[in-house]
Amino acid sequence: MISFGQNIGDNVLYENYKKALNTCNSTAPSFLVITYKDLNQNTIKEVCLESPDLISALMRELKLTDYTGEQIQTAFDFALNKKDRYFEFSNPKAIERVNPHQYSLEDLKKFSIEKDIAKIAKKFNKEKKGKIYPENELETIKYAHTLFNAGLIMGTNNCMGGMTIFCTNWSNE
Repeated sequence: MISFGQNIGDNVLYENYKKALNTCNSTAPSFLVITYKDLNQNTIKEVCLESPDLISALMRELKLTDYTGEQIQTAFDFALNKKDRYFEFSNPKAIERVNPHQYSLEDLKKFSIEKDIAKIAKKFNKEKKGKIYPENELETIKYAHTLFNAGLIMGTNNCMGGMTIFCTNWSNE
């Protein structure tokens, strides 16, 4: 499987995935990273998205049309049970939902070096907090993607002052 990461263990990534997934009903949801196969194009891609977008894509893919508690829970449980964070989609609307931002793993590697993601992750871990003010939506996704793979969970706050992404790993401590 194609992946971009910082040698963070699968257990850490899965635990962070679960924490991020649990924010799907929040007004400030967290980002998570998944790998998905587009069954129409026969391509596999690692992407970063907010947790409600994954649930929405799964609702479409699983043909769950009643956005009530029970069917949302079905999609949530399906996602939660994917310890490998690997999904397969054929529904074009679901694929649009999981992959609205077009960037390659090469773009992500370059971004990681330019922004010194390893240094940012180390700082956030040391201080047990952190914020970033990205310039645009694509930069937000790239920060969230690279930092998730470095073992950090990022959430968003989009207000009149602009977009802020913040580390949520220690929000329950």
